[in-house]
Amino acid sequence: MADTMETPLEEGLKIEEKIAVATPGQLMWWKFRKHKMAVASSIFLIIIYLIAIFCEFVAPYGPEDTFIRYKLAPPTKIRIVDAQGKLRAPFVYQIVRTRDPETCAIFIMKTKKSSTLYDCLPKHYL
Repeated sequence: MADTMETPLEEGLKIEEKIAVATPGQLMWWKFRKHKMAVASSIFLIIIYLIAIFCEFVAPYGPEDTFIRYKLAPPTKIRIVDAQGKLRAPFVYQIVRTRDPETCAIFIMKTKKSSTLYDCLPKHYL
């Protein structure tokens, strides 16, 4: 049993031997994995690059496209829990634009009628 146990000196020699035969790429990878901020930053960069690759799906409308009818509407929150408290596919509540007959003021209200995000995408994405 004493023969199978390694001393700390033998373990150190094995580690040094492993480092001695490692390629520069392996040495760089071992050092990189220990640096937590570098790993987090690389994951962030990968996500940003993926968004850039699939930018037409993430933002299906061009930057110059405007919707005059809803220019005063506030941003719409994407929801996954409906009014009854049930989990659903991501959806938004429908926006209705009305005008007050007395003051002619425009009101933008959200109804409880929902539409899924798939309904909001242009037809050529589906």
